[in-house]
Amino acid sequence: MTGLFLLLSFMFITFSCNQKRSATKTTNLPDKTGIDSTVRPQDDFFNYVNGGWVKRTEIPASEASWGAAAILYQNTQQNIKNLLDSCAKLNAAKGSNEQKVGDFYASAMDSSAIEQKGFSPLQGDMQRIASIASIAAELHEVALEYNMGLTTMLSFYANQDDKNSERIVAHFDQGSLAFQTKIII
Repeated sequence: MTGLFLLLSFMFITFSCNQKRSATKTTNLPDKTGIDSTVRPQDDFFNYVNGGWVKRTEIPASEASWGAAAILYQNTQQNIKNLLDSCAKLNAAKGSNEQKVGDFYASAMDSSAIEQKGFSPLQGDMQRIASIASIAAELHEVALEYNMGLTTMLSFYANQDDKNSERIVAHFDQGSLAFQTKIII
């Protein structure tokens, strides 16, 4: 559920939702602020390149590691949250993307309403699945779920061939299980 929520959130990032855009500042690349010029590069290249950053940066107590990717991830998550919060607070036109995103986010955050409904929103799906009585009906359900973006039985995608990276081939994987078996055609 969290993955679906994040995917949908990311898809709606392109909508402004009343966010002000800040002017982007251009910087000279590469970023040399992490360099520790007290270390000779030929003696310890890692500390020469990263020593300044390591000395100035404290790893947050909640994190096992910290770096540019973690900072980017944290900032991105905060930006997504701010964007979704602003969409939820907007009085957007009915039927607009902003209104849909705001309503979706607000409903996902309403945990008491979710708890009150319990499994009732899934009853139709559960009854449909319980009524499967043949292989044909099971394959129909797999196709239906695949069209919904679920990979309960199998997943299908195109990717590089494991033995020849110059080729793109079809991959079928066992869906929704940690152990994956690839069948490459």
